[in-house]
Amino acid sequence: MEWVFSSLLVLAILLMILSFYQKDQTEQLHKELDELIITSKKELYLLNKRIQHLETEKEQSQDKPKRGSVRDRLIEDVLTLQEQGLTVEEIAVQMKLTENEVISILHTKYKKA
Repeated sequence: MEWVFSSLLVLAILLMILSFYQKDQTEQLHKELDELIITSKKELYLLNKRIQHLETEKEQSQDKPKRGSVRDRLIEDVLTLQEQGLTVEEIAVQMKLTENEVISILHTKYKKA
């Protein structure tokens, strides 16, 4: 009977020593969870920065005056040059257009007015 108690005591001591050398899985899980939380927070921070950047760009684009189309700008430039007293030939040279294009622009604009 004594040898049963002795063997149980030895077994308990061995199991206790073995438990100290065994890897703690909860510690590993805690580390993985911490890394996951840190990664998630970094991603969230980057997404928030990107949203702020996009909102800023949107506000800036709304603050800028709307520009007309290239065609409208071309018509305005041709009319401005004509009002300054330039001839069709001079406007064509300055705007790098043909004389027929200048005449067409002037004709179209006067037709609308």
